[in-house]
Amino acid sequence: MKTFKRLVLVLALAGPLLASPRAQAHDQADETERATLEELLERYRAQRDKLFDLYRGRLQEVLEEIEAAFESSQPKRLATLRIRLHKVALEATPLLVPWLDPGIKPTDAEAGRAREVARALAALPTRSITRDLLAILSGGSTAGRENALEVLAHSDDPERVAPALVAHFSTALDSRKGAILAAIATIGGTQAELFLGRILNDPDPKLVKLSLEALAHAGVETAAARIAELLQIPTKATPLVVEIVAYYRACPAVIDDDLCELLMGLAEALAQKPNEAVLILGLLAEAHEEWDSKLKRRLRKLAEASVPRIQDASLVALARSGDRSSRKKLLDPHDARIKRNATSASAWQERAQLNYKIAEYKDAIDDYTEAVRLGEARGYPRADNYIGVARCYAQLGKLRDAKAWLERAPISISALRGLARDPVFAEMLAHEEYRRVFRLKDD
Repeated sequence: MKTFKRLVLVLALAGPLLASPRAQAHDQADETERATLEELLERYRAQRDKLFDLYRGRLQEVLEEIEAAFESSQPKRLATLRIRLHKVALEATPLLVPWLDPGIKPTDAEAGRAREVARALAALPTRSITRDLLAILSGGSTAGRENALEVLAHSDDPERVAPALVAHFSTALDSRKGAILAAIATIGGTQAELFLGRILNDPDPKLVKLSLEALAHAGVETAAARIAELLQIPTKATPLVVEIVAYYRACPAVIDDDLCELLMGLAEALAQKPNEAVLILGLLAEAHEEWDSKLKRRLRKLAEASVPRIQDASLVALARSGDRSSRKKLLDPHDARIKRNATSASAWQERAQLNYKIAEYKDAIDDYTEAVRLGEARGYPRADNYIGVARCYAQLGKLRDAKAWLERAPISISALRGLARDPVFAEMLAHEEYRRVFRLKDD
């Protein structure tokens, strides 16, 4: 493709010269020595076809090897093949399009091969194949549509792709609307943001929920103002607390003092709904550790609420802000329990969980480690304690230690894969050396 681009550039630069009177006169005088534009184009097409034939063979070879790697579960081999596939895709992008759709009933290996093609294309400019991708999106198999959507979500042609996805959304099955919204949010741009804004104001709470999930998935910070409007209407925000909290965790940079005021107001309005109130207070505790006197007074008032869970969540927020009396009030009962029975693994685990909540990660590691020791000594190790230590190390940026504890945990492969979705382990997931611990299917 680099050769093609150079030829096209030569033709583009030659255009004005060929069109000038002097050039025309020269051409007429020397027609036998200078190639015409048509001949140059024909030569370009011939060279393109020749190179495509070469890359077609290379592509076929690497795709067959990828399929074999899936069949024999060879993650290391697959990692090497990804590099080869990327090189072919870089030179001959259009040749990969037919391989995006594995068909109606693909084998696991065929489906994996198609996902790898989508993965390769998603990392490249795909403006030249936008039309083909949209065709698969509207008429391909279920797996083909998902793969096309994955590539379109990273398109360098948002002016064409965003309107097409918006139009596709209106006729899509409900089960596919979330993925389409996520793609629209990922593409971004004015039209995408306007559309997602309209969905946020839709009377259908299911669509609003899907929109919030999409915005969180893509980390669209520009939607913050519209979402803040939801917080001012508790009746509308209450059913969406889980999604609202997920959005702000995905976009922590948008959380400021004004937003904390709104979140605090929502938590106060949810005093009789402890599940939702605790989620809001947990977000506040994580995202805002320097409280002004007004917000501290409101937190202390919530800490006196009749619902114990709301009390504790408020005290955690205060403790994370450096309030020693709140920290002591939380830890005293756990300290007393351990003093009464220092051989209780559950007592150490519960104090570890509290230390984790108030961001005392080193203390939490000590407590979790003691809970692990006691559990192993009795022959009843609890996976939660190993995972707890791993989370603490991940929070401290000690990824090697986190990996070691996950490897040591008595946990199934499916549970490990589930942990890959935990935001605490996001940095590990992004690092080739550490992501392997999660035993993901595509690794």
